[in-house]
Amino acid sequence: MLRSSKVFATVAYTIINLKGATFYGIGTALARITKAILDDENAVLPLSVFMDGQYGLNDIFIGSPAVINRSGITNILEIPLTDHEMESMHKSAKQLKDIVTKAFEELDIETRQ
Repeated sequence: MLRSSKVFATVAYTIINLKGATFYGIGTALARITKAILDDENAVLPLSVFMDGQYGLNDIFIGSPAVINRSGITNILEIPLTDHEMESMHKSAKQLKDIVTKAFEELDIETRQ
């Protein structure tokens, strides 16, 4: 685990050194999402969305293409995935749920609000 952390840190610093900073990407993404909302665009963007049966996932926020406009997220687009991609998505969702569950337990929070 420690080795992978060191590798990640090395890669992160390499990216920062090449780009100058990494926080501009977050600002750019937020500006694009805000524009889609304010201009009521019906834009298809990669967003973290609440899954309610899409891809066989429930009760989790995970990345997926979605339509967003002034009303918020109006449609989650389920693109066809290979068996391997579906398996990877479910594995990621399980890891996210495990992290959230552990955090809530450690903070002694009984339900999400």
